[in-house]
Amino acid sequence: MTPRILQLPSSVRLKVREIARFAATLAPETLTVAGIATFALNGPRDYASGPNQPDYDLPILAQPPRRSNSGPKPGKSVQPPATILQLIDPTTALTTEGVCLRTTLKLPFKALNLRISASSADKVLLVTPRLSRLVLAICDGGRVRFWHGADGVEIPCSLNTVGLISCGERLVVKQSGALYEVRRLELPTMLQPMLHPVANVLPHATRLFDDVAVQDILGAYHVSLFPQPGTCRTVRIPDLDGHRILDARFDNNVLMVASEQAGKYVISILRFGVDYRDYDLRAVPDAASPDIGFVTLDNGVCLWLNPRQELKIFSNRKGASSLKVLDEPALHGARLFMDGTQALFARGDTLYEMKMGT
Repeated sequence: MTPRILQLPSSVRLKVREIARFAATLAPETLTVAGIATFALNGPRDYASGPNQPDYDLPILAQPPRRSNSGPKPGKSVQPPATILQLIDPTTALTTEGVCLRTTLKLPFKALNLRISASSADKVLLVTPRLSRLVLAICDGGRVRFWHGADGVEIPCSLNTVGLISCGERLVVKQSGALYEVRRLELPTMLQPMLHPVANVLPHATRLFDDVAVQDILGAYHVSLFPQPGTCRTVRIPDLDGHRILDARFDNNVLMVASEQAGKYVISILRFGVDYRDYDLRAVPDAASPDIGFVTLDNGVCLWLNPRQELKIFSNRKGASSLKVLDEPALHGARLFMDGTQALFARGDTLYEMKMGT
């Protein structure tokens, strides 16, 4: 189906405000870590840094936020800003430096004694469903290791795996020819990970991406999706046959796949029907890059910052034809996030809230 493209007029602009800046260095402790973690997960939802926090027109932020030009103090080394990798809420995140609680680095990767470098390891930040505990999971040297996010204590666990993916608040790992959902036995004094099988796969034909597993079975592509706890939907995608898959991401009924065909990048956008028995497809041939940064809000609105750095807005419902396009220079190079129905974006270590207005 050909989408109805609506190019938004120049009078439509995004209103944004800075809501958090995640530190790249450890700060002196002023509160107990456990107290900070509880506040970050269950505290008030006013994310402004102060009362009457103003909105800004987005073009003001076309350049990175200004830093102090006074230069580093004598004896101080310059620390590059962290990059936000995953967001739990607007004050709790996983960055390139480690786990940040209340926007402050509390659990640096350097303190975890990893067998492999943190930058190349698969890592996921999770919140347990029963007691809302923050847990860091890292695939390290063929094992999944877990740490309490509040105090940095490692959780005793011997769980072999060749990869892991995050599916919302759930964790899926690959062991040989099977995919397992990691469930957690939560007691007041302990947390015990347990495996629950969700799918069988061919071990050497399966690759794990963001919220999706892709199988190349003799040139025929299948994707495994995990829309609800304990379930897996495996769908045959013949439109991807003949492509070389580079990246993929699934989020709230939208699957985006970056591939290479005949020396050109192709981005495929799929939206699934009821029970994932069918799908519609929108292909972007000859894409400038294989970047597929997008988020789907809880209300079903999908935001995609395409390789041309245009913000495309469409529904996650199969068959919906409306497509809005906004070319906003200030979003160039940004990374999209969401918090429920609120759209967010990040530049380096700084998180912004954005809303559309005139």
